[in-house]
Order: sequence, then structure tokens, then C-alpha cells
Amino acid sequence: MKRGDKVIFRSNTPRILWGVDINYLLGNICTIKSIIELTSKTFERKAYELEEASNYWFPVEEFIPYKGLIALIDKRRKHEI
Repeated sequence: MKRGDKVIFRSNTPRILWGVDINYLLGNICTIKSIIELTSKTFERKAYELEEASNYWFPVEEFIPYKGLIALIDKRRKHEI
């Protein structure tokens, strides 16, 4: 994903993530403000800063693309009918 893309937190994301209470962000559509790579000798990880929560970084693994969520919902609706 890239800067400006819309994302949403996964449904099983913990309420406290990297020391930040994200309860107010859960279920909301967020916009990626910037992306950084966190590296050390043992691991490499990407993180997003959101327009809705500036100065906080969240791991990429905790998000799904908003477009992907809409496609999944539409697919499930078609199978229910």
C-alpha cells in the first residue's frame, strides 16, 4: 500500500497497540499519512502513520485495505442471496 490509501484496522487488533489506546480508531476508515521501515539486527518491519493519529506509528500487519474490505463484503452478499 502507499501514502494516501484508505485502510481499516483488522477486527482482532488489540485495543492497546504499541502503547497507544486505539479504541477510537477501530471500525473507522483511516488514511495512510506516511510509511517507515523499522529495522534492527534481528528483524525488519514496516509501520504506518495515519492522518487521523499523527505522531503515532502502527504495524502494517494490523490493517486491511479498505477496498479489499468492500470487495469481501460484496462477495459475501452475493453468496447470501
